[in-house]
Amino acid sequence: MSSLLYYDNSEAVDANGYVQVDRIYCLKLDQFTDADWALLADCYGRLPGWSGTGEHGFPCWFGSSESAPYLIVSAEPSGLQVFGAVQPNDLRRWHDAFFDVCSKLPHLED
Repeated sequence: MSSLLYYDNSEAVDANGYVQVDRIYCLKLDQFTDADWALLADCYGRLPGWSGTGEHGFPCWFGSSESAPYLIVSAEPSGLQVFGAVQPNDLRRWHDAFFDVCSKLPHLED
């Protein structure tokens, strides 16, 4: 299986040193089985910075509101959208852990 594809709609560092993230992981959500959704939900709590589900109903890391630091994940037609504002090292750690789990799920190939 090839690597999981992703792309950034934006990734800029603000004046406070937070990376402003808007990233899409190109998962084929329409092909997910119940087991795939369960694997994804199970992994959320094991990723760095897990904060639970925020008041908006989406999984959150590093905080549960939309003030830095935070990451939020949303299922979209293009894949899983991750957006928020976190320190660069936290984003790298989170991405690496997330990438490992998601590469086992149905995704677009190179």
